[in-house]
This record gives sequence, C-alpha cells and structure tokens, in this order.
Amino acid sequence: MIRLRILQILDEQNHTKYWLYKRMDMLSYRNFKNIVENETSSIRFETLDKLSRILNVPVGDLQKRKEAVISPSLTICLLWFRQCRRL
Repeated sequence: MIRLRILQILDEQNHTKYWLYKRMDMLSYRNFKNIVENETSSIRFETLDKLSRILNVPVGDLQKRKEAVISPSLTICLLWFRQCRRL
C-alpha cells in the first residue's frame, strides 16, 4: 500500500496543514484533508506535481510503501483456502 508522507514533510519543514492548503489553491478543504491524511484511494498526477513543487521535494519523496499487516488467524485461513482449492 502506498501512503503519502505529507504530514511528516510538513513537520520536518515546520509548516502547517493550513499553510499547505492555502498554497494548494484547492476548492474543497475536505478533499485536501482526505489527501493529507491518507483517506483517499486515488490522487491526480497534477496534485502530486503541485505538492512536490510547493513542498520542494521530489515526487518520490512524497510517498512511502507500507506493507499490509496480516493477522495470524487470517494467514491460517488463507493457507486453508489454498489447500482446499488444490483438492
């Protein structure tokens, strides 16, 4: 899963969400908040480019890969399901 590091970058640069929101020139604060807090499933390249320019970081630095955590019980269920499919 890809997660945006916007809040971490803002903290490193001593900026606030409000500071970024004003510079993003977005109509909806709700959409902005969803992006910043990783509560969205998609983001436009245009938005990534704008974030990169405003925060003065490469686009690749805006994101990080977060591995999904699977509980042991789910792992057992998945293994059982794979075995059943083979029969």
